Amino acid sequence: AYGVDQYYNTDPAAVFSVDVDIATDKYDVNPSSRNLTAGATTFVFTPVTAATHTVKAESDYLRTLPGGTSWYFTPNPVKVWWNKPVKLHLTGEGQNLEPGKGPYGSNPSPGGKAGSPAALTAGVTTQTTVYLVDDYYNLVKGTTPLLSVSSNTPVVEMQFLNDPNIQVRGLAPTPYEKSLIAGVTTFSFVPVTRNQSPGLSVRVRDNLAAGTSFSTDTVSGIIVNPNTPIALQLLVPKEGGGGE
Repeated sequence: AYGVDQYYNTDPAAVFSVDVDIATDKYDVNPSSRNLTAGATTFVFTPVTAATHTVKAESDYLRTLPGGTSWYFTPNPVKVWWNKPVKLHLTGEGQNLEPGKGPYGSNPSPGGKAGSPAALTAGVTTQTTVYLVDDYYNLVKGTTPLLSVSSNTPVVEMQFLNDPNIQVRGLAPTPYEKSLIAGVTTFSFVPVTRNQSPGLSVRVRDNLAAGTSFSTDTVSGIIVNPNTPIALQLLVPKEGGGGE
């Protein structure tokens, strides 16, 4: 960052404090303010969201600069690419991918999502989406100028951890597997068992068939409400009910 005159000549007398941040990356950690030395200083920061970004420099000592010149946006956006793929990331109905959002982890992933799992209805089709992401939940779509990616199409399996009736009834294949395309795919299924506590848990895992071993991810606490009543059920002792 430089303190300059109207012709962009660096002013060695400029010694005021400056802040710099990636204006369009809401999840990056901004560096601390720095004072210009002989009209210039250097900042080091790490972007976390893969996108096209604008960098902003701003003086926090407004008396030093004329009005309207205390801030500066880079005229040329900066392209930030995703990093190497490391894990699978699962979102349920009601959730969206939110690259860059911490905290960063896996199975279950504590960040990288916006929204909460929607309540489902037994017998009504729902969808989940699986992403192949880097450490910061950026979708790994393919190669970049900095990275050669040859493993963004793994075969993954959707598992229903506490509703076996989905596959017992033939409402989803066994095993339920798909290959990711450009790092993403969608699974559709029909929940059948009422589950309001603790809620349905679904998991996606790399089946290792493509020679990859990306981290597993799980979404839990998905409420499944019963559908409209259409019949009576009579049980005698030692019989069970509810979704079987």
